[in-house]
Amino acid sequence: RICGLGRSFVRALKTYRLVYLSLIPTFALLAIFYYFPIGFGFAISFTDYLPGDHMFFVGFENFARVVTNSIFLQSVGSMLIFLAADLLKALIPPILFAEAIFAVRSKRFSFWVRALLFLPGVAGSLVWAQGIFGANENGLVNALIKLFVPSYANVNFFGSNNALAIFSFIMFSFPWIGSYLIFYGAITGVPSSMYEAAKLDGCGWWKRIVSLDLPMILPQIKYIFITSFIASIQNYSTIYVVLGADGPIYTPALLMYREVMRANYGTASAMSVFLFLFLAVATYFNFRMQSDKTV
Repeated sequence: RICGLGRSFVRALKTYRLVYLSLIPTFALLAIFYYFPIGFGFAISFTDYLPGDHMFFVGFENFARVVTNSIFLQSVGSMLIFLAADLLKALIPPILFAEAIFAVRSKRFSFWVRALLFLPGVAGSLVWAQGIFGANENGLVNALIKLFVPSYANVNFFGSNNALAIFSFIMFSFPWIGSYLIFYGAITGVPSSMYEAAKLDGCGWWKRIVSLDLPMILPQIKYIFITSFIASIQNYSTIYVVLGADGPIYTPALLMYREVMRANYGTASAMSVFLFLFLAVATYFNFRMQSDKTV
């Protein structure tokens, strides 16, 4: 059987040699810019590494330093809070907004709403940090409260109160409807006959969303869930832009960046291994749930 498989493989190489040859540059680029950095990062997590100077094997010293680092453990808690918030923000508001536009059933209204939402573009972290949650009377939130309470003392939303700072970061980009177009396109693709049948069965708006729309757009929900999950874990730019690398709020990704800037490559690589393991476990459970549903 093995010999037969070998002959079939050789025959396929001869028949489709041009196809296989065309794939060589793609796999070569993947190996150089993707797989090699992953393997090299895993290797230097066991070393004391400084580019162009030295590379000493230190065993699990970097991992022990990470595990006993209270700031890293605190950053994991912040990451999980942001992860839960980002997943809820990426799914619930966009779906409800897409359903609201779809319920109007006006193509002209739908067009102008989508156009107006995309004209401003990305507002930017600094607009939220300084313009809305600014620590002085120029901040929108402080200014609004001061209109009704003149004696109100301005609040520094990104000060020493970590809970308030995390809440402020979560509020960025409110009302969180960024991916609604994906859900809106999926909802408009549902056959109208299904909506007519649901109407005849007496399904109200909420019941129709739960019983019909959500099952029909489940592939899009999974896509947004996975991409938002990965993006949330990797994201550190918002916190870095507002507070820098030495502020009161950390995530593992931000700590990795800080350690790299301090030339602690081994420690940063050890942190990346922990993140990789977390993503690997999450991916395993995701595939497990999907396989259980298909059985």
